[in-house]
Amino acid sequence: MASSSHLIALFVKLAAASVTGAMALLAFRRHLRDEALSALRRDIRISLLRMRADVPEGGTGCRAAPAAVVLGFPSHGKSSFVNTAWRALAGEEGPFLARAETGPSSPVISARRVFRVAVVDPDAGWLSTIREGEREADDNGAAALDLVDSPGLPEAEKLTRADVEAALSLASPSPECILLVLRCSGPQRTNLRRLQDIAAVIRERGLHLVVVLTHRNSLRSAKQSEELRREVALRAKTDSVYLIENYTATAFKDSFSTHCNALAVIRQCVEFAAMHRQHRASAAQKSSPPSTLGAQKSVFE
Repeated sequence: MASSSHLIALFVKLAAASVTGAMALLAFRRHLRDEALSALRRDIRISLLRMRADVPEGGTGCRAAPAAVVLGFPSHGKSSFVNTAWRALAGEEGPFLARAETGPSSPVISARRVFRVAVVDPDAGWLSTIREGEREADDNGAAALDLVDSPGLPEAEKLTRADVEAALSLASPSPECILLVLRCSGPQRTNLRRLQDIAAVIRERGLHLVVVLTHRNSLRSAKQSEELRREVALRAKTDSVYLIENYTATAFKDSFSTHCNALAVIRQCVEFAAMHRQHRASAAQKSSPPSTLGAQKSVFE
């Protein structure tokens, strides 16, 4: 009898130790994921602050916040991605807050909507590792970017080059990067065949393209996801292709995969926007007339 009670006590201790170990592993896993998301947000913030700090004193050629125009067909998850990116960048928790109007039953929006999204500080205000100029810029709210939710493109069968050009020309503020949102499953997948034409128009304007494929969970396997990503990358002639499952009003439980992919997309957009500004600044310097200061000095001498 004593032996059996001893075994029971031993089993209870082993079970308790197993549960404690499992909880510790889960906590450690969550900590690693939180650190990974914080690192992505930190990279985005530092890039945004440096873009503000690199603006010449008194310069008016660049806005404080870079602008990424979100293009896509109706019901492909374009506006939902804006909401998803906002939730990931701001580090929101709890109930889902929709900034951009979504849903196939919603009325067609003809006006562009600009959402200025601030990036949460993962260091809780501690910016000692950033240059003083960047800290001052952060005080002015520079760690933000504009997501321009454009009206949906016409159906793929009716889409023309002029439609894409109009979507880019009428965007305000002027785009510095293009986010093209496409559904990767269902009947809408047939729109992928217009991807090459859309990408060509975007590149002719000197803009970089990031492709976001939504409804990732509808794909059956990782192999299918990778095959689709390669197909899209080949058509669009870019490696900046991401698959994501957007947050919605009915499915907003925080997902590490969704957060990570949304932040990766935004980080790529910020890098492309910085490259676009550098290219514009370089082109402006080359086109500006040479200084006559030296010639004037020689005359007075």
